[in-house]
Amino acid sequence: MAAQARNTAPVDIDEAHLIQQLEALQPSQQLQRAQLFEKLYPAIKSALARKVPQKAIVAELAKAGLHLSMGGFRSLLAAMDEQRPDPLAAMQKTARPGA
Repeated sequence: MAAQARNTAPVDIDEAHLIQQLEALQPSQQLQRAQLFEKLYPAIKSALARKVPQKAIVAELAKAGLHLSMGGFRSLLAAMDEQRPDPLAAMQKTARPGA
């Protein structure tokens, strides 16, 4: 079988414009929400530790432009809890009784 010849002719591309277009691309809204939630996670956990209702946190997030359903909030919270386990809870799990 003969190898196909590749088209090696120069391509007329406006590199500066293409770079500008690529730099203007943004991640999906879902990923943007997840990234923002990740940044807010410590404050959210702090509010939950103070017994602030999840509904109040979701309402405050919505006022700031981060609109999440309760299910979406809980899903992101669970995902972040898996990524960033509570150090105190981890220490309690590994502590041996009577040690």
